[in-house]
Amino acid sequence: SGYKYYNSAMLIDEGGHVLGTYDKIHLVPFGERLPLTDRFAWVAALNFGEADFSPGDDFALFPLGGTEFSANICFEAIFPGLCREFVRAGARFLVNLTNDAWFGTTSAPGQHAAMARLRSVELGVWLARSANTGISFFSDPRGRIVKSLGLFEKGYIAADIVPCALSTFYTRHGDWLPRLELAAVGLFLVAALFRRAEGGKGGKRS
Repeated sequence: SGYKYYNSAMLIDEGGHVLGTYDKIHLVPFGERLPLTDRFAWVAALNFGEADFSPGDDFALFPLGGTEFSANICFEAIFPGLCREFVRAGARFLVNLTNDAWFGTTSAPGQHAAMARLRSVELGVWLARSANTGISFFSDPRGRIVKSLGLFEKGYIAADIVPCALSTFYTRHGDWLPRLELAAVGLFLVAALFRRAEGGKGGKRS
């Protein structure tokens, strides 16, 4: 009681010193945390066998060789806005650590890897992805795979990367385009409902 548990990534040097820690911000609902426990006390009393991690709140930067990078954990890589905040905080490349073993040999590991790779393109940064059962890879700021290790392949990969953060449109402006599209759809729906209502009135008069 009173303790908090986190799903965390740590950077440890050759001397065993902890240089940085990142606590996962976006937890998996019903897997790592039961949603809404902070709002409804009765929800916290439910037990579905899920873990009870607390979410982190810091877009942590890890120091390495005169530059800084950030790590995201598991499915956090599929959220563009979350990864964008790491780059805006100063990360010059990203690392994705994930356990995809529970996907088995389905199409999910490939889908997960493809979505993580897209973050390189959106944010203009290198991405190093380490998956315990694959798919692991290095992708450059254009999303090109430089080195990779496939699903359930044993081994390791290494690559030379150039820490950078290209000033991409998405890094600068974020999700304004999807919001604009959503607003446009809303306006079209309102206009369609208005026209239908006007048409109904006209039908009654005739």
